[in-house]
Amino acid sequence: MAAKTVLTCERISTPAEALSRFQSAETGRVPLVLIPDDRWICSCFLTVPSGVSCIHQRFGKDARPEALADPGLTCSPACNRIAYCVSQQAQTYDAPVKSCPSADNVMVDCDISLVFVVGPQPTDVKKFVYLLGALRFDEFLYAAVEEAIRHLIRNCKHTEVYELKGNSDNRVREMLDNLNKKFNKFGVVFQTCAITAVKFKRDLQELLQATTEYKSKIEEQQKKQKNLMDEIAYTQGRELKELGQVNARKIQELQAKHARVQIERQKLMTEAAGRAEVAVTKAKEIAKVNETRAESQKQVAYNAGLKKKEEMLADARARDKQGRIKAEQEAKTEIYESVQRMEVAKNLGAALVSEAEAEEKAAASLKIKREYELEMAKLEVLQELARTGNIIISGDVGEKLINTMLSDDIMGTIKLN
Repeated sequence: MAAKTVLTCERISTPAEALSRFQSAETGRVPLVLIPDDRWICSCFLTVPSGVSCIHQRFGKDARPEALADPGLTCSPACNRIAYCVSQQAQTYDAPVKSCPSADNVMVDCDISLVFVVGPQPTDVKKFVYLLGALRFDEFLYAAVEEAIRHLIRNCKHTEVYELKGNSDNRVREMLDNLNKKFNKFGVVFQTCAITAVKFKRDLQELLQATTEYKSKIEEQQKKQKNLMDEIAYTQGRELKELGQVNARKIQELQAKHARVQIERQKLMTEAAGRAEVAVTKAKEIAKVNETRAESQKQVAYNAGLKKKEEMLADARARDKQGRIKAEQEAKTEIYESVQRMEVAKNLGAALVSEAEAEEKAAASLKIKREYELEMAKLEVLQELARTGNIIISGDVGEKLINTMLSDDIMGTIKLN
């Protein structure tokens, strides 16, 4: 397994040495922060290297809180100094984690490789230097990586561990996101995370290797079986093709037979249509004869009807004439009787006139009697009205009603008060 990378903080004599120190680091040791020695009190020039993040201090405090020192040679008193130099390069961090138990309690050794960068923003560089530092970052990072790897392996079975190698698995990318959440506040950004090696114990490794060999043999046997199945399928397909050809020939023969049957059927249908046409023609002739016979019978019946009609009209005329003669005789009889009744009426009228003349002569003597009779008749009418209906008669309307009930021929000039 790879050795663990150690992140260090080292001292240098001048800031100009920073870039060469970063590039000539030993294997397994990565200097992240370099601290230059204090300037000579009579120094008048300050050199700031390029490619390195340098924190500029004046009298022990940040000269530019929101910025880093600009690279180049400047004339500056000894109170201005470069306090820290931080690498701008992407750093690779290797961390081996041993004896990680899997979900089925199989011990696994893992190597993880991280690529990170400090900054590059000035505020991020200062957060890293002032809040964390290289030594504490080394300890904190190893603890976080070991915890993340153990948690990751614990959630996987030993058969799934090899799937974690590389950086394409979602669980590895999730671990990278978690590391960024933890260290972003210190100005550190992790760019990649990859599991470079996964190892088991020797006996388990041999067992897994044997398992892999058996799997290979099984796959080889499956391929052989597949080839045999392909041969069987090919043979079956060929036989099916031959059967299909035989069936096709039989179908053609049946289709030819069907065509012959259709021709015979068409012939029979034509003959049947001819016979039907002959039968229809005969039926039409019979129908025409029956129609002619019916017309003759209709004419005979019509003539008989006319004869019957004439007989009935003659009979009706005779009865009418007889009735008319009888009516005329009865009318003459009625006229004669009416004349006799008229004569009787004339005689009666003459008698009534004579009686009226006699009464007119005796009217003066009969006035009191008639007034009495009239008063009695009025009382009888009022009695009858009172007896037969609940009628209230008053005012002019009542008077007019009573006057209309009594004729002037009876009352004369007498009116009811």
